[in-house]
Amino acid sequence: MTGPAAKGPAGTAISQVFDERLTPPDEKAKRDVPSPQENESFFILLHPAYLEKSKYNTISVDTRSEDYMELKKSIELNGVKDPVLARIGDEGTLEILSGQRRHLIATELNYPVPTIIQKIFDADAKILVADGNLHRPHISMYDLSRSLRMKMEGMKQKAGRKKKGTVKAEELDSDEKLAQEMGMKVSKLNRIIRLSEATKDVCDRVDDNSLPLSIASAISFLKPDNQDEVLHLSDMGYKITTERVERMKKTEKAGKLNEQAMRDILEDKDLAPKQTTPQPPAPPNSPSAPPPIPPSPDVKPEQTVETPAGSNDPEPSVPEPASPPSPPAPDKPAEEKTPFKGEQERPEYTKVILAGDRLRKYFPDVSMTPREIEESVYDALEERRQRQMKAQQKEDIFKKNAPKR
Repeated sequence: MTGPAAKGPAGTAISQVFDERLTPPDEKAKRDVPSPQENESFFILLHPAYLEKSKYNTISVDTRSEDYMELKKSIELNGVKDPVLARIGDEGTLEILSGQRRHLIATELNYPVPTIIQKIFDADAKILVADGNLHRPHISMYDLSRSLRMKMEGMKQKAGRKKKGTVKAEELDSDEKLAQEMGMKVSKLNRIIRLSEATKDVCDRVDDNSLPLSIASAISFLKPDNQDEVLHLSDMGYKITTERVERMKKTEKAGKLNEQAMRDILEDKDLAPKQTTPQPPAPPNSPSAPPPIPPSPDVKPEQTVETPAGSNDPEPSVPEPASPPSPPAPDKPAEEKTPFKGEQERPEYTKVILAGDRLRKYFPDVSMTPREIEESVYDALEERRQRQMKAQQKEDIFKKNAPKR
């Protein structure tokens, strides 16, 4: 064999191996487990009842997933081959930091669990638990956001607090390091971590691509009840944008956010109308002043009556005969007031609500969501626009090639 000698950490070095304990323990036996010192690692084969879930592991296990069923089948045949990693918790019992699924299956099958016990501090414990969840084959946005937040907390806690007048690169670059490790931008990482404050429904909609990550991150700043109400209004057809959610945050901070306030914000009724400042009139001598309007030829100038010389009284004016009164106009029938007849104004923001039997006959599938119905309407409008464009092109070609008379 040729080549350089292997270098680097050799993994976990077991400093002591203890006798197996395969009988169910009582509370005293749970606390009477070997406790290693720093840089020590103990190995022991334990009954699964000795081990408990870590307080930092808040991620649930999907026992119906395909990878979980494959792991269970492997353990049924071969037992637990990879040891779980544990430490002495605050209660004096063993808490699992890595290997929660293996321990869960061993508990169900009543199989012994090979265990490595180490002295691990809280910061490292958070990182180990988070890594165990982040390396799962499938993880939801709800679990991903909480695991990333816990790992970020552990990384910053491990780096330590910055002393006055000093700068620690570890503390400043924790988010950059974690983003590089996850293969994403820092901005996306921070938005995902922000979703740890969002409800599960908000995270689920990010998973099914019905809610963009940027909008979901903004919604997470609202209270949980208000987050659910925003999603309810979105299902009703209201358009959710980050700008509107930001205005909701300000309204909530003022203690005035309720369902009606949300509707007003989503319809932009909370925005003040744009006011145009009136222009002052131009002075008479200004060169920009418009020229005087000449009198219309149809308008006759005012005539004056002259009196003959020596007469003291002016010539009496002859009154014009009064025109006969015009007959009263016949009563017109009252116009039918419907939302589809007469002149209509086109506001800046147009909202159209389609409901009832008129809409149902086009969308008989009651399982369609409002978003799917909206996309279907837009697709139909786009097909109509394409047909109109083709018809206009044919008409233009016909006019161009028509023989001239």
